[in-house]
Amino acid sequence: MFVALTKTNERISLVHSSNVVRDNPPYYCPVCQQEVVMKKGTKRRWHFAHRQSYECSVASAEPETEEHLAGKAELYKWLCSNGISPTIELFLPAIQRRADLFFTYRNQKYAIEFQCASISEKEALERTKDYLSEYIIPLWIFSSQRIRSLQPEPSRFSIHSFEWIGLRERHHDHQRALTYFSPSSSTFYFLFPQAVLTSTTTFADLYSLAAVNTGLSLIIRLPATINGSRDWRKSWLYKKKQWRYKRNDWRNHKDKYYARRLFASLRSDIPYFPGEAGWPVNGMEYVETSTHLWQSVFLLQLLTTIPLYHSFSWRTVVEAFSPIMSSQFTTRSLPLITNPLENSILGYLELLQKMKILHQTTTGWIRTEQIYLPRSLDEGFEMDKKRYRSIF
Repeated sequence: MFVALTKTNERISLVHSSNVVRDNPPYYCPVCQQEVVMKKGTKRRWHFAHRQSYECSVASAEPETEEHLAGKAELYKWLCSNGISPTIELFLPAIQRRADLFFTYRNQKYAIEFQCASISEKEALERTKDYLSEYIIPLWIFSSQRIRSLQPEPSRFSIHSFEWIGLRERHHDHQRALTYFSPSSSTFYFLFPQAVLTSTTTFADLYSLAAVNTGLSLIIRLPATINGSRDWRKSWLYKKKQWRYKRNDWRNHKDKYYARRLFASLRSDIPYFPGEAGWPVNGMEYVETSTHLWQSVFLLQLLTTIPLYHSFSWRTVVEAFSPIMSSQFTTRSLPLITNPLENSILGYLELLQKMKILHQTTTGWIRTEQIYLPRSLDEGFEMDKKRYRSIF
């Protein structure tokens, strides 16, 4: 850590490399008040550390690496260059959290969490909720070392469960992104998911901006982007083929078991899902359950009960599907996203309109086509290819 207290309770910081600390030891941790040692190495940045025999409940929550120290220092300098007066390593007693960087921008308080190491999803969610409880918006900025492109497809990325907690959205179009930073090159990276393939894999567009060209508003609101390559579309069609032809292991999976019971009531099975199900939609990050399952249930249990050309409201289907989504499917915690459930359903309604299954009117939505279950796997995949051409 960069900050410590002197014996006169003065706050001193080592974040400035040119800073000369005139106060002599001892130094104390601002959180636990225990004595800390100044580390003055030649290979690592000067910093304070607790003695090995003592563990601070907040300051030692994770080992502090050189990358973490460098990231905090570079982000501190970047904030200052944007006319902000940040506080580094501010301890917030009300929530027992220490923000890597804390600042106020346009009357809103923000806390930057520069995260290098893996932590549990529970820990990331608790930190986020704690900040929000104090009306502080947390900005999760992950180390660029955590960007994991899965070759040979450069647009396929692996995202750990806790990283999804930091997902934020661009409010004018609801596009969502994760933010990363490289202290060595002083570069920001923005990963915009386009199609979530599995619980840990997504197709996404990756953009980079040098910190010197990145204003604070771009981090808070997310930058404008041009759509990247859509080479992943054929991979998505291949995934649909796998859902149909590969062995359907539904045991010990609550969502698959629920869907299978629904298909059984229709004298069918999961691999024979409708061709209109199993497609990427806006807002799909919220649902961890495979798209062919939750979209099939939406179609067969809800949408087909509404008569053809009978008007219904978006709010009606949200209220009807919400209990099913929360009780039978696996969803992600997205605390920084507004109305994630509603947006995922709206995204699917918009896709169904593109497939001409639905039509939006001034008073709501109407269903204009029947939903059919294929009688064979080959017929099902032919339906997939037909819908693929109409969607993409």
